[in-house]
Amino acid sequence: MNECFAIEEKQKRRLYKFFGEKAQLNSEEKEIKVKDYQDKLSNYEFPNGGKLRDYQAEGVSWILSNYINGRSSILADGKANM
Repeated sequence: MNECFAIEEKQKRRLYKFFGEKAQLNSEEKEIKVKDYQDKLSNYEFPNGGKLRDYQAEGVSWILSNYINGRSSILADGKANM
């Protein structure tokens, strides 16, 4: 259990370097790193064979940014199935 926590903390610190509001990157560097992260998410294949679409990867990075910066947020799909 502690090993999983340590891995999560390491990943959170790594993501803070470019998602954090106090990150020491200029806006262009930050945009490049976030885009690279979104591309990696889009290209990742989950164990069930699924992949995220580009807009889903953008949503994941947005919610991660809010989490890392301590902001409450809700991510919802704007399309209703009726």
